[in-house]
Amino acid sequence: VKNELLLTFFIAFVMLFFSAAGIYYLENPVQAENFSSITESFWWAVASLTGVGFEQIFPLTIGGKIFGTIISLIGVGVVAIPTGIISASFVQIVKEQNEKNK
Repeated sequence: VKNELLLTFFIAFVMLFFSAAGIYYLENPVQAENFSSITESFWWAVASLTGVGFEQIFPLTIGGKIFGTIISLIGVGVVAIPTGIISASFVQIVKEQNEKNK
């Protein structure tokens, strides 16, 4: 489970970087104050990938809105995968304990 979770968190970090870079290039010309750099765009990326979606910063361009929609949908999977891995390991532990008690 440890290796699976590490791989999942690595993929999540790559998605965060991709999201921050993508929204920076799409929105910086219109909202330089909100998306001033890729590192400043990480806040939006974290909020979008985790599904929190803070209302302070949001895309204004059509490209940014489409990109944001796609990133938000992908974010559901990024959050769901580790949840499923952890849940499956708990089920496995309970199953092993039940077999041990029989």
